[in-house]
Amino acid sequence: MGKQVGYENLTVSSSAVTFTGSTVTALARCAVIVCENDDVRWRADGTSPTASVGTLLRQGASFILRGEGNLKNIEFIRTSTDAVVHGAFFSDINDALSYVSSVTTSGDVPHDSADDGNPVKIGAKAFTGNRPTVSNNDRVDLSADKHGHLFTIVTGSANNTTPVDVSGADADAKGSSTSVFASRSFLVGLAPVGNEWDRLRTVGDAAPGLGTLRTSPTGHNFANITSATSTAVMAAAGVLHTITINTVSADGTITLHNDPDSADTPFGIITVVSSGFASVTLHYDIYLSAGLYIVTSSAVNITVSYAL
Repeated sequence: MGKQVGYENLTVSSSAVTFTGSTVTALARCAVIVCENDDVRWRADGTSPTASVGTLLRQGASFILRGEGNLKNIEFIRTSTDAVVHGAFFSDINDALSYVSSVTTSGDVPHDSADDGNPVKIGAKAFTGNRPTVSNNDRVDLSADKHGHLFTIVTGSANNTTPVDVSGADADAKGSSTSVFASRSFLVGLAPVGNEWDRLRTVGDAAPGLGTLRTSPTGHNFANITSATSTAVMAAAGVLHTITINTVSADGTITLHNDPDSADTPFGIITVVSSGFASVTLHYDIYLSAGLYIVTSSAVNITVSYAL
Protein backbone atom coordinates (compact mmCIF):
# COMPACT_ATOMS: atom_id res chain seq x y z
CA MET A 1 0.00 0.00 0.00
CA GLY A 2 1.29 3.49 -0.89
CA LYS A 3 1.07 6.80 0.92
CA GLN A 4 0.84 10.52 0.32
CA VAL A 5 4.15 11.56 -1.20
CA GLY A 6 3.65 15.28 -1.74
CA TYR A 7 1.42 18.32 -1.36
CA GLU A 8 1.26 21.76 -2.96
CA ASN A 9 -1.24 24.59 -3.20
CA LEU A 10 -1.14 26.95 -6.16
CA THR A 11 -2.44 30.48 -6.34
CA VAL A 12 -4.06 30.56 -9.76
CA SER A 13 -4.16 33.97 -11.40
CA SER A 14 -4.28 35.32 -14.97
CA SER A 15 -1.20 33.35 -16.12
CA ALA A 16 -1.19 29.55 -16.36
CA VAL A 17 0.65 27.79 -13.50
CA THR A 18 1.64 24.18 -12.85
CA PHE A 19 2.85 22.07 -9.96
CA THR A 20 6.59 22.28 -9.27
CA GLY A 21 8.95 19.46 -10.13
CA SER A 22 9.94 19.05 -6.48
CA THR A 23 6.32 18.21 -5.63
CA VAL A 24 5.73 15.80 -8.51
CA THR A 25 8.36 13.27 -7.43
CA ALA A 26 9.14 9.95 -9.06
CA LEU A 27 6.92 8.26 -6.47
CA ALA A 28 3.81 10.24 -7.43
CA ARG A 29 1.35 8.27 -9.55
CA CYS A 30 -1.83 10.26 -9.00
CA ALA A 31 -3.09 13.40 -7.30
CA VAL A 32 -6.30 14.62 -5.66
CA ILE A 33 -6.90 18.16 -6.93
CA VAL A 34 -9.30 20.52 -5.14
CA CYS A 35 -10.33 24.03 -6.28
CA GLU A 36 -11.22 26.90 -3.91
CA ASN A 37 -12.24 30.58 -4.05
CA ASP A 38 -13.25 30.65 -7.75
CA ASP A 39 -13.43 28.51 -10.91
CA VAL A 40 -10.36 27.56 -12.93
CA ARG A 41 -9.65 25.83 -16.23
CA TRP A 42 -6.96 23.20 -16.78
CA ARG A 43 -5.18 21.29 -19.54
CA ALA A 44 -2.58 18.50 -19.42
CA ASP A 45 -1.88 18.05 -23.14
CA GLY A 46 1.14 20.36 -23.30
CA THR A 47 -0.88 23.46 -24.27
CA SER A 48 -1.62 26.14 -21.68
CA PRO A 49 -5.29 26.80 -20.89
CA THR A 50 -6.92 30.21 -21.13
CA ALA A 51 -9.76 31.75 -19.19
CA SER A 52 -12.18 30.44 -21.82
CA VAL A 53 -10.44 27.31 -23.18
CA GLY A 54 -9.72 24.23 -21.09
CA THR A 55 -11.57 21.85 -18.80
CA LEU A 56 -13.62 23.81 -16.27
CA LEU A 57 -13.05 23.01 -12.58
CA ARG A 58 -15.68 24.63 -10.39
CA GLN A 59 -14.99 26.21 -7.05
CA GLY A 60 -15.44 23.52 -4.39
CA ALA A 61 -15.02 20.64 -6.88
CA SER A 62 -12.30 17.98 -6.83
CA PHE A 63 -11.03 15.19 -9.06
CA ILE A 64 -8.27 12.57 -9.25
CA LEU A 65 -5.61 12.95 -11.94
CA ARG A 66 -3.54 9.84 -12.81
CA GLY A 67 -0.32 9.40 -14.78
CA GLU A 68 3.14 10.87 -14.26
CA GLY A 69 3.00 12.78 -17.54
CA ASN A 70 -0.34 14.37 -16.67
CA LEU A 71 0.90 15.36 -13.22
CA LYS A 72 3.90 17.15 -14.74
CA ASN A 73 2.02 18.75 -17.64
CA ILE A 74 -1.20 19.95 -15.99
CA GLU A 75 -1.62 23.73 -15.95
CA PHE A 76 -4.29 25.92 -14.37
CA ILE A 77 -5.61 29.42 -15.05
CA ARG A 78 -8.37 31.42 -13.39
CA THR A 79 -11.66 32.14 -15.19
CA SER A 80 -12.39 35.37 -13.34
CA THR A 81 -10.78 36.15 -9.99
CA ASP A 82 -7.80 34.46 -8.33
CA ALA A 83 -8.36 30.91 -7.07
CA VAL A 84 -6.42 28.33 -5.10
CA VAL A 85 -5.75 24.77 -6.32
CA HIS A 86 -4.65 22.15 -3.78
CA GLY A 87 -2.75 19.07 -4.98
CA ALA A 88 -2.29 16.01 -2.73
CA PHE A 89 0.03 13.44 -4.41
CA PHE A 90 -0.10 9.69 -3.84
CA SER A 91 1.85 6.66 -5.00
CA ASP A 92 -1.27 4.44 -4.92
CA ILE A 93 -4.71 5.16 -6.34
CA ASN A 94 -6.45 3.48 -3.40
CA ASP A 95 -4.93 5.98 -0.99
CA ALA A 96 -6.08 8.79 -3.25
CA LEU A 97 -9.61 7.39 -3.21
CA SER A 98 -9.52 7.19 0.58
CA TYR A 99 -8.40 10.81 0.71
CA VAL A 100 -11.28 11.90 -1.53
CA SER A 101 -13.80 10.27 0.81
CA SER A 102 -12.56 12.58 3.58
CA VAL A 103 -12.79 15.78 1.51
CA THR A 104 -15.64 18.07 2.55
CA THR A 105 -18.05 18.79 -0.31
CA SER A 106 -19.37 22.34 -0.51
CA GLY A 107 -21.34 24.44 -2.92
CA ASP A 108 -19.53 26.26 -5.67
CA VAL A 109 -21.11 29.67 -5.01
CA PRO A 110 -21.47 31.28 -1.55
CA HIS A 111 -24.58 32.94 -0.16
CA ASP A 112 -25.38 36.37 -1.65
CA SER A 113 -23.20 35.79 -4.73
CA ALA A 114 -24.35 35.71 -8.35
CA ASP A 115 -25.77 32.29 -9.21
CA ASP A 116 -23.69 30.12 -11.51
CA GLY A 117 -23.39 26.46 -12.51
CA ASN A 118 -25.63 23.63 -11.32
CA PRO A 119 -25.85 23.89 -7.53
CA VAL A 120 -26.89 21.17 -5.12
CA LYS A 121 -28.28 22.85 -2.01
CA ILE A 122 -29.79 21.16 1.03
CA GLY A 123 -30.76 22.75 4.32
CA ALA A 124 -31.56 26.26 5.45
CA LYS A 125 -30.16 29.10 7.53
CA ALA A 126 -32.01 30.03 10.72
CA PHE A 127 -33.04 33.63 11.39
CA THR A 128 -34.57 34.99 14.59
CA GLY A 129 -35.15 38.46 13.16
CA ASN A 130 -35.48 40.08 9.77
CA ARG A 131 -33.78 38.25 6.92
CA PRO A 132 -31.00 40.07 5.03
CA THR A 133 -31.64 41.64 1.65
CA VAL A 134 -29.65 40.33 -1.32
CA SER A 135 -29.19 41.42 -4.93
CA ASN A 136 -31.52 40.42 -7.75
CA ASN A 137 -30.75 36.94 -9.22
CA ASP A 138 -28.32 36.06 -6.42
CA ARG A 139 -28.21 32.51 -5.09
CA VAL A 140 -29.48 32.46 -1.51
CA ASP A 141 -29.80 30.17 1.48
CA LEU A 142 -33.23 28.89 2.43
CA SER A 143 -34.60 30.75 5.45
CA ALA A 144 -35.92 29.03 8.55
CA ASP A 145 -37.04 30.04 12.02
CA LYS A 146 -35.09 29.09 15.15
CA HIS A 147 -36.84 25.71 15.17
CA GLY A 148 -35.73 24.87 11.64
CA HIS A 149 -39.13 25.44 10.00
CA LEU A 150 -38.95 26.97 6.54
CA PHE A 151 -40.33 30.45 5.97
CA THR A 152 -42.78 30.74 3.11
CA ILE A 153 -44.52 33.79 1.63
CA VAL A 154 -48.28 33.32 1.51
CA THR A 155 -49.09 36.71 0.01
CA GLY A 156 -47.77 40.17 -0.65
CA SER A 157 -44.56 41.44 -2.15
CA ALA A 158 -41.55 39.23 -2.93
CA ASN A 159 -39.52 41.73 -0.87
CA ASN A 160 -41.14 40.70 2.42
CA THR A 161 -38.56 40.26 5.18
CA THR A 162 -40.44 40.34 8.51
CA PRO A 163 -41.15 36.84 9.86
CA VAL A 164 -44.34 36.15 11.84
CA ASP A 165 -44.78 32.96 13.88
CA VAL A 166 -48.39 31.76 13.63
CA SER A 167 -49.54 28.64 15.42
CA GLY A 168 -52.67 27.34 17.09
CA ALA A 169 -54.92 29.72 18.99
CA ASP A 170 -52.21 32.39 18.89
CA ALA A 171 -52.76 32.84 15.17
CA ASP A 172 -55.34 35.60 15.59
CA ALA A 173 -54.49 39.16 14.58
CA LYS A 174 -50.90 38.41 13.57
CA GLY A 175 -48.67 40.37 11.20
CA SER A 176 -50.09 42.10 8.15
CA SER A 177 -50.93 41.36 4.52
CA THR A 178 -47.21 41.51 3.68
CA SER A 179 -45.98 39.21 6.47
CA VAL A 180 -43.89 36.08 6.01
CA PHE A 181 -45.11 32.97 7.85
CA ALA A 182 -43.44 29.80 9.07
CA SER A 183 -44.54 26.77 7.04
CA ARG A 184 -45.77 25.01 10.19
CA SER A 185 -48.50 27.64 10.61
CA PHE A 186 -52.20 26.89 10.67
CA LEU A 187 -54.10 27.84 7.54
CA VAL A 188 -54.60 31.57 7.81
CA GLY A 189 -56.54 34.26 5.99
CA LEU A 190 -56.90 38.03 6.14
CA ALA A 191 -59.28 39.16 8.86
CA PRO A 192 -62.62 40.61 7.64
CA VAL A 193 -61.77 43.95 9.24
CA GLY A 194 -58.31 45.44 9.12
CA ASN A 195 -55.11 44.18 7.58
CA GLU A 196 -54.07 41.47 10.06
CA TRP A 197 -54.11 37.69 9.69
CA ASP A 198 -56.39 35.29 11.54
CA ARG A 199 -56.46 31.50 11.47
CA LEU A 200 -59.37 30.09 9.50
CA ARG A 201 -61.96 28.46 11.74
CA THR A 202 -63.85 25.20 11.44
CA VAL A 203 -67.46 24.71 12.47
CA GLY A 204 -67.42 24.51 16.27
CA ASP A 205 -63.75 25.54 16.22
CA ALA A 206 -62.74 21.88 16.18
CA ALA A 207 -59.18 20.68 16.66
CA PRO A 208 -56.77 20.91 13.70
CA GLY A 209 -57.65 18.46 10.98
CA LEU A 210 -61.24 18.05 12.19
CA GLY A 211 -64.49 19.71 11.27
CA THR A 212 -65.66 21.70 8.28
CA LEU A 213 -64.25 25.07 7.30
CA ARG A 214 -66.50 27.79 8.64
CA THR A 215 -67.63 30.40 6.12
CA SER A 216 -69.79 33.47 6.47
CA PRO A 217 -73.31 33.13 5.05
CA THR A 218 -73.67 34.79 1.66
CA GLY A 219 -76.60 35.48 -0.67
CA HIS A 220 -77.54 37.38 -3.81
CA ASN A 221 -78.44 40.97 -4.43
CA PHE A 222 -81.82 41.69 -5.97
CA ALA A 223 -83.65 44.36 -7.90
CA ASN A 224 -87.47 44.63 -8.14
CA ILE A 225 -88.80 46.21 -11.35
CA THR A 226 -92.53 47.11 -11.31
CA SER A 227 -93.25 49.08 -14.48
CA ALA A 228 -92.41 49.62 -18.13
CA THR A 229 -88.93 51.10 -17.73
CA SER A 230 -85.20 50.75 -18.36
CA THR A 231 -83.07 49.62 -15.39
CA ALA A 232 -79.29 49.34 -14.96
CA VAL A 233 -79.27 46.35 -12.61
CA MET A 234 -75.49 45.77 -12.67
CA ALA A 235 -73.13 48.56 -13.68
CA ALA A 236 -70.17 46.16 -13.84
CA ALA A 237 -69.40 42.48 -14.32
CA GLY A 238 -71.36 39.96 -12.26
CA VAL A 239 -73.53 36.86 -12.31
CA LEU A 240 -77.19 36.85 -13.25
CA HIS A 241 -78.78 34.21 -11.00
CA THR A 242 -82.55 34.27 -11.62
CA ILE A 243 -85.40 36.39 -12.95
CA THR A 244 -88.76 35.82 -11.25
CA ILE A 245 -91.77 37.15 -13.15
CA ASN A 246 -94.27 37.90 -10.38
CA THR A 247 -97.17 39.58 -12.25
CA VAL A 248 -97.95 40.74 -15.79
CA SER A 249 -100.53 43.50 -16.29
CA ALA A 250 -100.10 43.79 -20.06
CA ASP A 251 -98.43 41.85 -22.86
CA GLY A 252 -94.86 42.85 -23.58
CA THR A 253 -91.19 41.89 -23.53
CA ILE A 254 -88.29 41.85 -21.08
CA THR A 255 -85.01 42.57 -22.91
CA LEU A 256 -81.66 41.64 -21.35
CA HIS A 257 -78.35 43.34 -22.21
CA ASN A 258 -74.80 42.40 -21.17
CA ASP A 259 -74.01 46.06 -20.72
CA PRO A 260 -74.46 48.90 -18.23
CA ASP A 261 -76.84 50.44 -20.80
CA SER A 262 -78.78 49.26 -23.85
CA ALA A 263 -76.06 49.98 -26.42
CA ASP A 264 -75.24 46.36 -27.21
CA THR A 265 -77.20 43.57 -28.88
CA PRO A 266 -79.46 41.92 -26.28
CA PHE A 267 -78.53 38.39 -25.21
CA GLY A 268 -82.11 37.50 -24.29
CA ILE A 269 -85.70 38.61 -24.91
CA ILE A 270 -88.52 37.23 -22.75
CA THR A 271 -92.05 37.57 -24.14
CA VAL A 272 -94.79 37.85 -21.47
CA VAL A 273 -98.57 37.69 -21.87
CA SER A 274 -101.15 38.65 -19.28
CA SER A 275 -103.81 36.09 -20.23
CA GLY A 276 -103.58 33.00 -18.05
CA PHE A 277 -100.27 34.13 -16.53
CA ALA A 278 -98.73 32.23 -13.60
CA SER A 279 -95.62 33.33 -11.70
CA VAL A 280 -92.42 31.71 -12.94
CA THR A 281 -88.69 31.81 -12.04
CA LEU A 282 -86.10 31.59 -14.81
CA HIS A 283 -82.67 30.31 -13.77
CA TYR A 284 -79.61 31.68 -15.57
CA ASP A 285 -76.47 31.54 -13.40
CA ILE A 286 -74.44 33.14 -16.17
CA TYR A 287 -71.46 35.48 -15.95
CA LEU A 288 -71.95 38.87 -17.59
CA SER A 289 -68.68 40.58 -18.37
CA ALA A 290 -69.97 44.15 -18.72
CA GLY A 291 -73.08 44.44 -16.54
CA LEU A 292 -76.84 43.91 -16.77
CA TYR A 293 -79.35 46.33 -18.27
CA ILE A 294 -83.05 45.34 -18.46
CA VAL A 295 -85.77 46.99 -20.54
CA THR A 296 -89.40 46.12 -19.71
CA SER A 297 -91.85 47.21 -22.41
CA SER A 298 -95.06 46.75 -20.39
CA ALA A 299 -96.37 46.85 -16.84
CA VAL A 300 -94.74 43.86 -15.17
CA ASN A 301 -93.45 43.03 -11.72
CA ILE A 302 -90.16 41.11 -11.81
CA THR A 303 -87.43 40.32 -9.27
CA VAL A 304 -83.87 40.00 -10.54
CA SER A 305 -81.37 38.05 -8.39
CA TYR A 306 -77.67 38.68 -9.09
CA ALA A 307 -74.19 38.68 -7.56
CA LEU A 308 -71.29 41.08 -8.13
